[in-house]
Amino acid sequence: MGIKLGIKSLLFGFVLIGLSVCSTSLRVGWFSRNLPTQTKASYNTFTGTERRQIEVDAGDKVVLDVQSEVTKGDLDIQILEPDKDVLKRIETNRDREYTFEAEETGNYWVVITGDNAGGSYEIQWDVTS
Repeated sequence: MGIKLGIKSLLFGFVLIGLSVCSTSLRVGWFSRNLPTQTKASYNTFTGTERRQIEVDAGDKVVLDVQSEVTKGDLDIQILEPDKDVLKRIETNRDREYTFEAEETGNYWVVITGDNAGGSYEIQWDVTS
């Protein structure tokens, strides 16, 4: 009986270690809503990355309205070009509007990364030819 209990305890320990090593995302008190031209979330704790795609044609004008509140930890909001280069890092804890003209056709990305962050964000975008 003692050997079986020891083996079970050892296996349980390996499972816990595996879960903690493999897990790169944590969401506590997470509420989010994603629409075709909007993403928003509020959370007690957010560690991980959220990505939203914006499809554009070369020459399109893109206007982003960004609102965020960070009550703890760090929140990073970036706009990536189709080749994944950073087009813009957006300040948090401020309401910001950011406008750019797409230089190439493809998928631009809004990337939100939390590191033990608490708070909320809301990002809306409009694409016009």
